[in-house]
Amino acid sequence: MPTQLHLEFFQEGYRRIPGGLYIISTPESKKYLPEQGKKPAWKIGSSWDLGKRMNNYLLSFPFDDPIGLEIEGVLMMNHAKTKAQQADILEAERWVHKQIHTVYKPAKHYPGFSNGQRLNKDRVEWYRGIPLRVAFNVFQHAQQQFGGVCAFGDENYAHKWRAFVAKKATRKKPLRLNF
Repeated sequence: MPTQLHLEFFQEGYRRIPGGLYIISTPESKKYLPEQGKKPAWKIGSSWDLGKRMNNYLLSFPFDDPIGLEIEGVLMMNHAKTKAQQADILEAERWVHKQIHTVYKPAKHYPGFSNGQRLNKDRVEWYRGIPLRVAFNVFQHAQQQFGGVCAFGDENYAHKWRAFVAKKATRKKPLRLNF
C-alpha cells in the first residue's frame, strides 16, 4: 500500500519523488505513548529519494492498509542526482537537528539516550515532547537557507513540488552574449 506521498505524486504524473527531509510518526509514538502518560514522539530524517525511504519504512508493516506510518511533513529539495545535491540534503538535515538540539537540551526529549541505547545525543533523530510546530518552523527556516519547498499535514505534496519546479524553471536567467 503506497503512502499519501506516493499516491499524490503518481496522480500528478510523477514517477520519481524528490529527495529532502521528512518528519514521520507511528501509532505507537502518537497514540499509545500518550495513553501510557508519556509525551508523543516523531522522527526527522533525510533521504535522496523520499519515496524509496518511505517504502523502506512500510516494509515493516506488511498489511493491506498499513496505518503504521504517518508523514507529518516534508522539505522537498531536489532529485539528488549529483554528490553536491546529496551533500546539500545532508547538510540541511544536520542543520535542522542542530537547531532543535540547541533549544531542547534535556535528555528527556531524546528517546533512547537516557537509557543508554544511544551514546551520542547529536545522532538521535527521534524527539519526544517537542511540539511538531517547532519542527515545522525549523523546516521553514531550512527552506529559506537551503532551498526547496515545505509541505505539512494534509497539503498535496506533489502539487507543491510541481509549483516549485515550475517557478524555478520560469526564473529569468541572465542573457549571455557570445562573441
